Amino acid sequence: MTDLLPAEAFVLAGGQSRRFGSDKARYIIDGQAMLKRVVDRLGNLFGPVTVIAKEAGMYADLGCATVADHYPVQAPLAGLLTALELSGSDWTFVAACDLPALDEGTVRLLWDHRRGAGVIPVAAGQLHPLAAFYHRSSRTHFQAAWDEQRLALKTIISHADFTQLHIADDRALENMNRPG
Repeated sequence: MTDLLPAEAFVLAGGQSRRFGSDKARYIIDGQAMLKRVVDRLGNLFGPVTVIAKEAGMYADLGCATVADHYPVQAPLAGLLTALELSGSDWTFVAACDLPALDEGTVRLLWDHRRGAGVIPVAAGQLHPLAAFYHRSSRTHFQAAWDEQRLALKTIISHADFTQLHIADDRALENMNRPG
């Protein structure tokens, strides 16, 4: 087993999967549910990983510790805020459940470049705020955005002290919005 990073990890699985057509967290890739695949990969880096979903226990059948989102609106910001509220670490890694190729090398690269409010990967010109490290201090910034109902993560992140790290190989950050 590799050295564990001194941070907590959360996987967001509270979306509606409208484009996907079914619960994408349960989509099977190489014999394993996509959510479980992401949780297992992150578990090798962080130890226990917590899933944030619409309901507590929603993915217990997949062997995933699942807590309910603290906020009523299904938005990535709600899941991110819930993760930061639950985390007992200075640094928190948050990933979407639809990143089946997320790998140890990419996560460690982000870890090595963390500073300020957090580090967000940029690949193919796109910010990927749901595969990023956030410092506990960023919670105040996100809470203020929530209170003002500014829910778009990419907009919120562009107006704060977040490091944007360009990733040359963007395959690890490709999300699955449609089956196949």
